[in-house]
Amino acid sequence: EQGERKGMQQGMEHERALILRLAKRKFDAAAAGRLSVFLNRIQDPEGLVEVADWIMDCDRVEELLARARNPDDS
Repeated sequence: EQGERKGMQQGMEHERALILRLAKRKFDAAAAGRLSVFLNRIQDPEGLVEVADWIMDCDRVEELLARARNPDDS
């Protein structure tokens, strides 16, 4: 059980890093930095997938950050 938890945590850290890379590439390093604060609060894989979708869907960094601030509105 402890090994499963550790594996899940490692997987989520990998996902966070990938999401930040996507945000940096699509927008810029500052956007990725601001998004990282939000990502660190997400505790479930589905939440991370949702943020990755936002990056693909949003045309402007402001829209992405607004979704991160108010995820229930998206």
